[in-house]
Amino acid sequence: MIQRFDINIGADSRVTNQEIFSKLGRKGYQEFQKAQEFLDLWKIFFHHNYGNLLGISHLSNPDDPPDIIAHFEKGEIPIEITSITPRHIFQSDAMHGKSGRNIARQDIPVSKKPKDAQEAREWMYGQGGNWESLNDSNRVWHDEIISSVTRKLSNPSNLKQENGILLLVTNRLFGHFNEEEMVKIAMKTSLDRLPEEHNWMIAIHNQWNSSQCFSVLTSRFKEPMVKNSTDKGSHL
Repeated sequence: MIQRFDINIGADSRVTNQEIFSKLGRKGYQEFQKAQEFLDLWKIFFHHNYGNLLGISHLSNPDDPPDIIAHFEKGEIPIEITSITPRHIFQSDAMHGKSGRNIARQDIPVSKKPKDAQEAREWMYGQGGNWESLNDSNRVWHDEIISSVTRKLSNPSNLKQENGILLLVTNRLFGHFNEEEMVKIAMKTSLDRLPEEHNWMIAIHNQWNSSQCFSVLTSRFKEPMVKNSTDKGSHL
């Protein structure tokens, strides 16, 4: 199913979001929201290259991939969205959402998996046990980026698209502690491993409020462009 939503400047976003949620459901709405957030963050780049954004379509079975098509004045851009957050992090977040009751928690390490739910709770709400080195966490993220790009862009369904954007999302990368450099290296390695005919762009995106973000956009023909913290509009 393909559902298109035209972007109307000045529309009440709360009403619009409610309508989109009612039509797409939770998963579809989250995909739509991530794409819209990403396109808004990079709006100067996209306007410069593709003109005004006219609308966004969400695709679901049997019409996906891609998950999203962004409709611009000068053409359309397919966007495939995938999370690079390790599974055990998802599980701990879900556990906290169900039983945390807004209690302060510590993050589960990216590079260490708890042996069971009890140990995960101890790491989140107890003392110690969840320390990891920056090198270890960055190594995991590096490998996750490369494996996700390779898996997604070797999918025959995605290969039917001549170009597009593979949008890698997570809520755990902030551009701190050499993360930005690690992301750039992983992206370059991923692109170098793809067939030469690939014209897809790759992006990493995490935006945790209206003014703070970490997002990187690159392709085989472009050096990585970075949006970090309050820098929301300076780079093409």
